[in-house]
Amino acid sequence: MELSIISPMYNEENNIESTVEEIRRVLADYDKTWELILVNDGSTDRTLEVATRIAEKYDNISVISYFVNRGRGYALRQGFARAQGRLLITIESDLSWNAECILEMIKKFDEDITI
Repeated sequence: MELSIISPMYNEENNIESTVEEIRRVLADYDKTWELILVNDGSTDRTLEVATRIAEKYDNISVISYFVNRGRGYALRQGFARAQGRLLITIESDLSWNAECILEMIKKFDEDITI
């Protein structure tokens, strides 16, 4: 696995579907393997239900969920623990960081990191 994207979510039922579709659009021409890990951080709305339905449609999307809100840092650590990618990128589930930044970060990794 080349890339893992971790997206923490708290009460994002109205955003998560469009967020996932935008990430998929941005990575449509990315020719390496990638995964998207959606972390439901104790949402009290239908975030888990919506995210689970999305993950059932795509092999490279998974959901982590727990019932009590533990905060962004905890959610990210849960995603990092599950991630299989060589590169890890986080993105906000409301896309307050434009999804295009994923490609920009990958390009920077490729330019600046020698493994």
